[in-house]
Amino acid sequence: MSIFFVKDRTYREHGEEINQLAWHPSISHNVATASGDRLVKIFDTRTDRSSTTIETKGENINLAWSPDGTTLAVGNKDDLITFIDVKTSKIIREEQFRYEVNEISWDRTGNLFAVTTGHGSVVFFDAPGIQKEKDKPLEELHCLTAHTGNCICLEFDTTGKYFAVG
Repeated sequence: MSIFFVKDRTYREHGEEINQLAWHPSISHNVATASGDRLVKIFDTRTDRSSTTIETKGENINLAWSPDGTTLAVGNKDDLITFIDVKTSKIIREEQFRYEVNEISWDRTGNLFAVTTGHGSVVFFDAPGIQKEKDKPLEELHCLTAHTGNCICLEFDTTGKYFAVG
């Protein structure tokens, strides 16, 4: 029988509510938070403070790690997605959408970046394009009509073969 103890931590570094958090895909003690205070923070849960703070342009409502953990995508209430290079803590791209964006995610391979919309669709983009040609809009690869109303959640399965949208 193994016995272990976990130290509880409470972080009070955001000025407003945290709308979403996401664990790093391979570093189990790193978690990122997106808040209405226009901040994204990365916490090393072994310490008592955030290790990184990035200011964005709007009230953040969602975020997602790239599968390799090098990039964070953060969406705000104005349908602007900000892409952050985690190593440098710098914004590498901002993509303004002309439609309601509700959830964001990479597929497990890192080749696709997906957003769910207020029109009931899932739109897939060329994820490697996030790092390239930053002055051009992301290349839309496919738009899948999924529901008759808002799509607000998206999850890819661990095999990368399927995804669910609701």
